[in-house]
Amino acid sequence: AEKAAAIGAGTVALGITVHLGRAPPILGGPEVVTLLTQKSEELFGAKFIIEEDPIKASKLLLLHIGKAREKLGLCSSIGMVSHKSQRPDNEEISISEDEHINPQNPLLLPTY
Repeated sequence: AEKAAAIGAGTVALGITVHLGRAPPILGGPEVVTLLTQKSEELFGAKFIIEEDPIKASKLLLLHIGKAREKLGLCSSIGMVSHKSQRPDNEEISISEDEHINPQNPLLLPTY
């Protein structure tokens, strides 16, 4: 897990946003969390998105990609992104652009 976190940190430093399904073991102090999930976007244009739920993760990534496309002057729509979805067990999931807290994990996620 430490190796994956190191590779991910290098990838973020190259300007590529990285999704992790679980919080890496390097997230100890609040300064480290803030650096890797928020300040890294200011410094490198990329950040870690930490989300265990694959549906929520894909929506967060699509929102991020759409915003990056807008900055490039491209159409931000890369497909229909609904903010409400259903899992196979019929549990409804919703996510807003303002959501920045993972309910399963108190780790701060980037604000979009």
